[in-house]
Amino acid sequence: MISSGILQKVLTDLHEITGADLVLMNREGKTEAAVTERDFPDHCRETAVRLVQNGDSSAEDAGWLLYRADENGRPVMVLAACGDAASMAGRIGAAELETVLGAVKERPDRNRFMRDVILGRIGEHDLYAEAGRMHIRGDVRRIVLVAEVKGKDGETAMQIMRAMLTPSRSTDTILEMDAGRVAVIHEMRTDDNRGSVQTLANAIADTLNAEAMIPVRIAWGTCTDALGDLPRSYSEACLAMEVGRLFLPDQRAIDYDNLGIGRLIYQLPVPLCRKFLDETFDTNVLELLDKETLTTIRQFFANNLNISETARQLYVHRNTLVYRLEKLEKMIGLDIRKFDEAMTFRIAMMVHD
Repeated sequence: MISSGILQKVLTDLHEITGADLVLMNREGKTEAAVTERDFPDHCRETAVRLVQNGDSSAEDAGWLLYRADENGRPVMVLAACGDAASMAGRIGAAELETVLGAVKERPDRNRFMRDVILGRIGEHDLYAEAGRMHIRGDVRRIVLVAEVKGKDGETAMQIMRAMLTPSRSTDTILEMDAGRVAVIHEMRTDDNRGSVQTLANAIADTLNAEAMIPVRIAWGTCTDALGDLPRSYSEACLAMEVGRLFLPDQRAIDYDNLGIGRLIYQLPVPLCRKFLDETFDTNVLELLDKETLTTIRQFFANNLNISETARQLYVHRNTLVYRLEKLEKMIGLDIRKFDEAMTFRIAMMVHD
């Protein structure tokens, strides 16, 4: 059902243009919204109910002009207008209400359609025929972003993202998917590029964190020029999300085009990964590494194997770090202070993940 706020805005805007007093009633004659200082008589409400029941499009009662507003041919509301411009205000208002009612009804259908599109559930012929019926252009540049939140935060995230994106980008579609994921089908402007998408992703993450303290990860696929290519962009965004979770745990915005070696390793067959780990280590030593050791390794790699800088960032003495690395060498059989062995171990960790 359309919200009372939208109904009130329609009447307020119409009153400011025409100066007419306006009262909007439902099928039972109860007021849904109003802009008037006049007393509205109860017998006018009875007239409104009869207008709905007898199928007439308009009526007049005690100086008030009443007009019926339909939804798909079914009377659902009656607009009463009074004043010098009552006739014009009533006719325009009823027509505007029917447009709004139709748009509200169409939105869930549109969302359902766009969800089926990105999931690849609609054949190409049916896809463009249905898109034409809903006035959805098929030749617009679009890209799919996927936002992932945890637990009960999904519904709140949806509300914030709709409030953030819908007013300024009415052509964007926001869809609730599964497993705490929200998909955004973003219609790109002429001057938009992947940098613009990165900016949008960061803005969504910043807004969710600032307004509701909701941590979020966002990934996106490649741009599409046709509606039928959206499933590819969605699949790419989902893949980027999975690869990012494994290999880029500290990043909250992940671009499918910048997955690096993680993309290659993620797509390796599992038996091949196991064989590589068996060849690299005598035992499953990666399972034995404690949190402190893993933190040391990641920091060492992040600093390009620089012992002094890593020790400074970990707040430990240089000799302490050297001792940890030597202890690690005895455990895994690789000296990660050497580039080749560090590279082998880094790849092994990614394969293990």
